[in-house]
Amino acid sequence: MSAEKFCPSGCTCKAQYSAKLDLDNLGYLLVALFMLAWLVSLTVWKTMKLEKRSDFAG
Repeated sequence: MSAEKFCPSGCTCKAQYSAKLDLDNLGYLLVALFMLAWLVSLTVWKTMKLEKRSDFAG
């Protein structure tokens, strides 16, 4: 389905933007952000030695 069916020519609406959106790159970006968040949290966990702190012990 093309954006022209939703908007007349020259229109700058969300339908034209979403028609140009590349879902493959969006998926790669999502995975990269997840991996970055995981690496940051793992680094903080290891550098602060949270597993050995008594206030985090179960």
